[in-house]
Amino acid sequence: MWNYVNKKYIILENGKKVVLRILNDAWRKYKHTIKKKYFHPFKNTKEWLKTPPTCIRLDHFKVLINFWRLEKIQTLCKKNTNNNSKQKWKNRKGKLRFSLIKAQLDHLRGLVENDGKSHDEAFHEVFWEDKSGRIRCGGRILTPTFMKKNEEMTAMVKMHAMSMASIKEDMEKNLKKETEIWKEN
Repeated sequence: MWNYVNKKYIILENGKKVVLRILNDAWRKYKHTIKKKYFHPFKNTKEWLKTPPTCIRLDHFKVLINFWRLEKIQTLCKKNTNNNSKQKWKNRKGKLRFSLIKAQLDHLRGLVENDGKSHDEAFHEVFWEDKSGRIRCGGRILTPTFMKKNEEMTAMVKMHAMSMASIKEDMEKNLKKETEIWKEN
């Protein structure tokens, strides 16, 4: 996939990880949409093949239907659906359990209210250091390397703005001098 993307777009090698994550998310969403629209509403092969998706070749769609009809896959889907329907709160924190998150938040609240610590101090004490290669609350794409590049870019923009300001000041001084000389003559 990376080679295909590089043929279509100019992307640096250090962007490979981000591109592959985006492709993975898009692929999972696409599979979900196809199954929801063309498999779940119908009951048998005849109905499935009556309205196949136009974006998938018919022979590939038949293979996909046969895969989704496998007993092992059906059992897994039912188990996942059942477990998903039992959830009171949808977990968006990966492998962390809500009980652990609740305990951390209670501890955080206690540090702020009882011990008089600032919010930042309490946050750092409760949530310790970030995972390697990640920035807390930054999502999947935000990394320390990305932040460092942004800081470097911000520094370059500031230096450029400062040099432009000094050039502007010099031009204004020169313009004043020229105006005064012109007025004298």
